Amino acid sequence: MAGLMAWTVAAAVAAVLASWALNALVHLVWRPNAVARSFRAQGVRGPDYSFFTGNLRDIKRLRAEAAGVTLDVGDHDFIPMVQPHFRKWIALYGRMFVFWTGARPNVCLADVNVVKQVLFDRTGLYPKNCMNPHISRLLGKGLVLTDGDDWKRHRKVVHPAFNMDKLKMMTTTMSDCARSMMSEWEAVLAAKGGDGGAVEVELSSRFEELTADVISHTAFGSSYREGKRVFLAQRELQFLAFSTLFNVQIPAFRYLPTRKNLRTRKLDKQVRAMLMAIIEARLADKDAGGGYGNDLLGLMLEACAPEHGGETATTLSMDEIVDECKTFFFAGHDTTSHLLTWACFLLSTHPEWQDRLREEVRRECGDAVPTGDALNRLKLVNMFLLETLRLYGPAMLIQRRASSDLELGGVRVPEGAILSIPIATIHRDKEIWGEDAGEFRPERFENGVTRAAKHPNALLSFSSGPRACIGQNFAMIEAKAVVAMILQRFALKLSPKYVHAPMDVLTLRPRHGLPMLLQRVFPDGGCLLYLHMYNASMGYGWLLSAALAAALASWAFNALVRLVWRPRALARSLRAQGVRGPPYRLFDDGSLGDIRRLRAAGAGLRLDVADHDFTPIAQPQFRQWIPLYGRVFLYWFGSTPNICVADYAVAKQLLAERTGLFAKNRTNANLLRLLGEGLVLADGDDWHRHKKVVHPAFNIDKLKMMTATMADCARSMVTGWEAELASQRKKEVTVELSEQFEELTADVISHTAFGSRYKEGKRVFQALKELQFIAFSTLFSVQVPGSRYLPTAKNVRVWKLDREVRSTLMGIIKNRLAAKDKGAGGYGDDLLGLMLEACAPDEHGGAQQLLSMDEIVDECKTFFFAGQETTSHLLTWAMLLLSTHPDWQHKLRDEVLRECGGKDDDGRAPTYDTLNKLKLMNLFVLETLRLYSPVPLIRRRTKAPVELAGGIVVPEGTILSLPIATMHRDKEVWGDDAGEFNPLRFDAAATRSAPKNLSALLAFSSGPRSCIGQNFAMVEVRAVLAAILQRFQLTLSPEYVHAPTDVITLRPKYGLPMIITST
Repeated sequence: MAGLMAWTVAAAVAAVLASWALNALVHLVWRPNAVARSFRAQGVRGPDYSFFTGNLRDIKRLRAEAAGVTLDVGDHDFIPMVQPHFRKWIALYGRMFVFWTGARPNVCLADVNVVKQVLFDRTGLYPKNCMNPHISRLLGKGLVLTDGDDWKRHRKVVHPAFNMDKLKMMTTTMSDCARSMMSEWEAVLAAKGGDGGAVEVELSSRFEELTADVISHTAFGSSYREGKRVFLAQRELQFLAFSTLFNVQIPAFRYLPTRKNLRTRKLDKQVRAMLMAIIEARLADKDAGGGYGNDLLGLMLEACAPEHGGETATTLSMDEIVDECKTFFFAGHDTTSHLLTWACFLLSTHPEWQDRLREEVRRECGDAVPTGDALNRLKLVNMFLLETLRLYGPAMLIQRRASSDLELGGVRVPEGAILSIPIATIHRDKEIWGEDAGEFRPERFENGVTRAAKHPNALLSFSSGPRACIGQNFAMIEAKAVVAMILQRFALKLSPKYVHAPMDVLTLRPRHGLPMLLQRVFPDGGCLLYLHMYNASMGYGWLLSAALAAALASWAFNALVRLVWRPRALARSLRAQGVRGPPYRLFDDGSLGDIRRLRAAGAGLRLDVADHDFTPIAQPQFRQWIPLYGRVFLYWFGSTPNICVADYAVAKQLLAERTGLFAKNRTNANLLRLLGEGLVLADGDDWHRHKKVVHPAFNIDKLKMMTATMADCARSMVTGWEAELASQRKKEVTVELSEQFEELTADVISHTAFGSRYKEGKRVFQALKELQFIAFSTLFSVQVPGSRYLPTAKNVRVWKLDREVRSTLMGIIKNRLAAKDKGAGGYGDDLLGLMLEACAPDEHGGAQQLLSMDEIVDECKTFFFAGQETTSHLLTWAMLLLSTHPDWQHKLRDEVLRECGGKDDDGRAPTYDTLNKLKLMNLFVLETLRLYSPVPLIRRRTKAPVELAGGIVVPEGTILSLPIATMHRDKEVWGDDAGEFNPLRFDAAATRSAPKNLSALLAFSSGPRSCIGQNFAMVEVRAVLAAILQRFQLTLSPEYVHAPTDVITLRPKYGLPMIITST
């Protein structure tokens, strides 16, 4: 009997498996081939179907190839970047073709007549495509995604909120929100000084906040600040949804507890909770006698209330109201913000249209706040916005689904097929828009939308037909109001920092933001007049004039000496000693103009992954001038002389010196803000005092204890990778490593030095990164004395970031002091504890404190930055070299498994002692430091006239620059293989030159001022690499672009995407 039962169960299981296999075979093989044959027989072609993934891999590859492309600001054709598959396949297969997302057929409809058939249908044949659950979470099942009777029910409730009378009343609110934003800009301009100056503002982020504020006020009686968490959560949901857009949508996969699904659910819960709080506040107001209100939220709540027709007549449930709120919170601000961004971009690149629109605004609105009626009279502004929508429509794709087998444009389409309408491609179709379809020409809309093209329904930015965007009038009025108010007050000029690289994350946005130069404009006749206070009576005027003339003459004489005579005299003196260099140019910032041009020429270079010589990109001036002038030569930062020291004998003299003749270079104020006046930049007695306090935090005993923390942080990171592999049920997954290593090393330094963690100090790291980029942007500019105190936009931003950093660090310090006061064990024995103990005079019998509180804050800045930035990039480059040298990857993995055990050997987790046994890994890391040293340049400054090795006398105040990256490739020092990857050059058993090579390695500097944290960094890198090699095999992603770039530290310009496979 038991045998019969077992046989029955086995037969049932076999039948289920056979049924499942048959269904899979039909769904993944037979049906796609049958559908493709059917379309082919009707003349509809397309790319071949690939098993399971369809054409998704081709789409991802095409997008990856175009990801790094940048356009000229006059080029509006971004299709090769955001819709490259449509550009390629329409040219090959025509305006109607079939392609595959997984096993599901997609029909591209780029024929406007066929598009009209779909969009104007009222029978429900073409419902919305709701296949992606992440998009459903983002938008909710509101008006955008509902169909049939549900859509009619929702529209009946929502439509009255957008009638013209309501929109006219909303105009005042829109204007108030815009005025608030522009008042901030005016304040920044005022702080800059004068009425003719310009200030740089990043517009895309400002417009996101503005449109969020507008929809909050007008539709929900709230404000951006109250709903900020909703917008932030929805933005993250937006990016999560987009990340799944080109993945196969597997049924029921949304219910698996993957990291992405869990994050999506958590964000969705947060959004729903916050929206319910807004709804409950409105219901409380109603109970207090205030009614529901007549905005969108009020109309929905009224429709939900049983008193309006009884419970059976309830039009919307509470869940449906929440979903509708999600829809309008997102759609009500995201698309309009990008429309405003692209409108300002086009205004700045077409100044003639900016002038025409400003004239129209002044004629129709004057200087008053625009009203609804006045906005309706702005015909040119309307034409301009319509052309903006045509060229840069925020939504670039409309998707519908065939609800049954149907005929479309004479072609039979099977049920379930997705219909994709590539709006951006249609908007550039020359057969519809004419030969100037790719050009900016608002005149085409002079006679209205229906006559702008050869087809009346060619503009699809708000869709068309019965399902056209219900908020299009709202968006156009808001855009007109904001543009009008900007033109009343400001002139727009595109910042030189802008990079034209449109990208899509469901909506079209500028990849690198929109930095814009704003300048105040005034009404005609209102120009300010200066010097109208001339005093006709002489009085002491002649005396003041004489004093002023004397001051000007003295200033001119000093400027002549500093900018002309002294540079020429120094150049002659050094030339007489055999030191040559590029000529000093007064009107080209010394040699800085040449350096900027050389860097600009190298900025677009891409290297082969086997080519480790990035100096033409990061140090092109040294690459060009060393062959011309030798290893020691003179060049100029403005009128300040710089000596390149690429000679190891001279470099050794500088770095080994102990008398203080070669001080740290502190001439860049922004670098001082970034690093603080801590151990890295301090000199003389200050440096000795700081080192006395800090040094014990990095002794060997402390490092041994820190190793466990490093290993724990690394284990946490790799556990996340394992979870991602498990959740996706794949053997491999692509991870962007450079960002992950930045977070990892930030977490390590937070734990080991400050008893904190990355999340607590996250704002410090973010602010320091922004300060880093600002500091680098000034590195090749003349440092004008006193300019750091001027309230320029950059300085104001630096001051604000510095205050944020100091405030956050003081919070961490106060927490430690509070713990000490509570008797929780003193100050602690980590770096922060040692510094606080040195700061407390009562702990030393009343002796003078070794560090002040300001110095502790500066030291914290130094170690927060240097403790994570350099190590993160060292790890990044190490992983690049591991992936491109699989032989060394195998060697190192064997060594790690031998000395530290495998991932299942919990009892043999890496310790300080076992990490020290990793000899091959040590060689590998040293070679990584040689080829990709995170800090590619060391600078010192002469405090007095000094004689360098070789008999060269250098004047006081000269900057001495040691180009580490260039010196690490010197064949006379490292041999003919200096440009190649060869870790064995550091192995004493393999080469006699190993000791010499070690002394020539300057990645951590050398001598008494060498990096105090170098042992810390080496232990951390080995611990992380060991944790990775124990668990994963590394393969470089084909998406990687090898373009090392320096932003003070050396990093991969486009990140490091890596394919990791579980071992």
